[in-house]
Amino acid sequence: KGRNLVGGKGLFLTLACAQCHKLGTEGYAYGPDLTDVFKRHSNSRSSVLREILEPSPNIPNRYRNILFTLKNGDSVSGMVMKEDGNAVTIQTGPADTLIQDLKKSELQSRAPQDLSPMPAGLLNSLQKEQIFDLHDVLPCNKSRFQEVLKSTIGQGCRRPCFGRYSDQKWKIDHSLGDLEVYDRQL
Repeated sequence: KGRNLVGGKGLFLTLACAQCHKLGTEGYAYGPDLTDVFKRHSNSRSSVLREILEPSPNIPNRYRNILFTLKNGDSVSGMVMKEDGNAVTIQTGPADTLIQDLKKSELQSRAPQDLSPMPAGLLNSLQKEQIFDLHDVLPCNKSRFQEVLKSTIGQGCRRPCFGRYSDQKWKIDHSLGDLEVYDRQL
């Protein structure tokens, strides 16, 4: 079935995905760049959807929050952007103003956090078709994504997305929090 790519792009912007993720030229680079998300997941739609629905099980180290306890008793949590012999640069949220340096001499401890900075349940308010529209606006490759964006500007078009990936059947059981994906082999 063809997807509503204009609606999917709108959801990417209105659900605050763009506050933390880049998709082409849209968004902010706090979380992983979504421009090549399918490539990173071996073109598996089910894997990408599972990461959206359950963001905590597979957090890349670059995007894992670390809880730093300071010697003065304060604590701060953020993603490590860089570290050298004297300081750790962290980002505590999706804005350049939330980048700070912590002096290593002031650190008492650090502990990696198990929960993703991306909150679970972001899609709970959406209908199944909206989830698929949002999911299908994610590009399988950069040139195809640019083509899709250009073709959807100013239109309410509905068209198949990304070749063979539009031919997969999906079933989500939200009441059980379970994801089942039935891929039709082509």
